[in-house]
Amino acid sequence: MNTPRPFFLRFAAVWILQCFGTPLLLAGFYWWLTWPDEHFWQVCASFLWAVLLVVAAACLMRTVLAAPAAESSWLTKPIALPCVATALWLLVFAALELALAHVDDRVESVAVRFAQLLRLPPRLSIGLLHGIVCATMWLVVPALLLPLGSWMAGSGFGALRLGFQRVIRSARYWAGLASALVLFYLSHRLIDWIPEHRTLHGELVSAGWRLGLAYLLAVTAVVIAAWNTSRAQAEAETASSTVPSTGG
Repeated sequence: MNTPRPFFLRFAAVWILQCFGTPLLLAGFYWWLTWPDEHFWQVCASFLWAVLLVVAAACLMRTVLAAPAAESSWLTKPIALPCVATALWLLVFAALELALAHVDDRVESVAVRFAQLLRLPPRLSIGLLHGIVCATMWLVVPALLLPLGSWMAGSGFGALRLGFQRVIRSARYWAGLASALVLFYLSHRLIDWIPEHRTLHGELVSAGWRLGLAYLLAVTAVVIAAWNTSRAQAEAETASSTVPSTGG
């Protein structure tokens, strides 16, 4: 039996992998967008590259969704089905977030019509709808999908409802989600903050360190949320396995 590595080393390894793996995936996605599609072989190559990107993203996400859950025991389980499940989960998660971002871009025009129908002040209507969309994007969707993603990354499609119920009751899970939201907020504030500089060089240096720090905060938020979800899943599995079965 392998001795688990210390918490700090495991967390640092996952964090470093996410920090370097995410830019590589984004670079691969940007490169994919520049591919021509004039010939049939180019379309086929583009499709294969897109599949490879999805698989790579699923494997990268699985390292943080499943690896902390059972220390090193997850490595002994079959990975094909969990990787497919993680890829599908990732596509659903990305589609929902992109759809909500698109809705958020159109909130103002919808809110004005909503205000006219209900005879509300436009600013109140815009703020209300924007708050609902943002709460759904940053809280409701992650809160619902993270437990399912952690379970699917470790066990594929089996017992999804049971896994969701176990994780959603964990205080560790909610603490991780709250910490991630705070870090995402700080990351957003860093990007929006534009300090005054007298030279172009100063502005570039300021933008560079602010964007870099915001990226590190965002990666840390993702790792903390997924890590705590995975740990909550592991604790639920351990608790269920220690409950004695009653014979009929």
